[in-house]
Amino acid sequence: MTVYKKAIIGISGFSTVAALLLIISELNSVGTCPPFPLFGFPTCYLVFLLYAAVFGSQFTSDKLLTERIFWTASLIGMLTAFWFSTDQLIGLSECPKFNEVPLCYVALIGWGVLMWLHRKDISGLR
Repeated sequence: MTVYKKAIIGISGFSTVAALLLIISELNSVGTCPPFPLFGFPTCYLVFLLYAAVFGSQFTSDKLLTERIFWTASLIGMLTAFWFSTDQLIGLSECPKFNEVPLCYVALIGWGVLMWLHRKDISGLR
């Protein structure tokens, strides 16, 4: 297992747990997570599923399946984080914060890092 794959597992695993904590917070105090524009459910549910999919994809033995799951989840995650980061910047919605840092910004960086690590990982395997 490469160092890049270990980093992907660590980051996506940590992010899955962090999103789960946001879901718990949302269940205790409705409105913690902004609603997803198309369906109206709290976005942290989608973010949890996407990070969990990336985490799980690292343990499949089928490389094509790994690629499909990883890139589908990562691109949807990146677009979601970009959408809410933009909304946060222009004041249309409020992302959950940790130490006054909007987590949508953290997610945007996180998805970029995951994609970069994955590209580094697969480029070394060819």
